[in-house]
This record gives sequence, C-alpha cells and structure tokens, in this order.
Amino acid sequence: PYNIKQVDENNYVIEMAVAGFGKTDIDVSLDNNKLTVSGHVETTEEEEGSYLWKGIAQRAFQRSFTLADTIEVQSAEMVNGMLKVWLESLVETQEAIKKITVK
Repeated sequence: PYNIKQVDENNYVIEMAVAGFGKTDIDVSLDNNKLTVSGHVETTEEEEGSYLWKGIAQRAFQRSFTLADTIEVQSAEMVNGMLKVWLESLVETQEAIKKITVK
C-alpha cells in the first residue's frame, strides 16, 4: 500500500508501507521518468521453519510510478516501517508564470 501526498506547492512525498523490510532490502531506482521501488528479503530455511504463525508477508514486491518530466527525486528514507520518497516539481505553477507581451 502507498500514499502520494502533496507537502506544499512544489513538493510531494510517496509513502509506502514496507513492514518487515530493512534499508538493504529495498531498492529505489529512476530510469528516465519511471521511478521503481522494489523489495526482496533473503530468508534461510532455518528462519522459515521457526515460525508458529507468520502473518507479516515478506514476499518480494515491485511498484513503478511514471513521473512527469518536471519532477525530480530528492531523497528516500525509511521511517518506522514506511519508505518515504521525496519529490520536487521544478516548474512553478501556472499562476506564478510571468506573462510576456509581444511588441
């Protein structure tokens, strides 16, 4: 599950729930305008066999987002089981664009 939140006029954050994954289990990459977040946990047979009940899935995942040309990825961080990817729009909103008169 994920959220996409507008923090202010030009900044956004993608929040993804990644409980059970560590920083080294998550890969965030940007290829052209495609942001891809993937996760994979290496478990041993010994770890798999020791659970009486396993309700937290640690299966591999991949989620892709297509970003506009004007969006730049600023950073990514893990906070309390949430991955946060910070984005910034490099173009100001239409209201801030100056009108130029042709003479």
